[in-house]
Amino acid sequence: MVKESFDSNLITPGTKFLSEVSERIRAYIKKRLACDKLWKNLTVVFSDANCPGEGEHKIMEFIRQQRASNSYDPNQSHCIYGADADLIMLALATH
Repeated sequence: MVKESFDSNLITPGTKFLSEVSERIRAYIKKRLACDKLWKNLTVVFSDANCPGEGEHKIMEFIRQQRASNSYDPNQSHCIYGADADLIMLALATH
């Protein structure tokens, strides 16, 4: 009996697999925003592999744009979770 294993090379921009994952995440977000009262007042930003750049840098750019806005609340806080060293260092340097 040959056991099939998952090929982690499929998790690469431009692959059918990653495209399907992105579509399913979009559908999940859309459904939750429409049906879940806990998501009613949330703003969800989804940036998949079709938007160039590393995730941690896209997150930091989003926060920088928010801080530059005239309507920015200086008491606003961000919760960033991840084990990536780059993400941790960028998050610490944000404020």
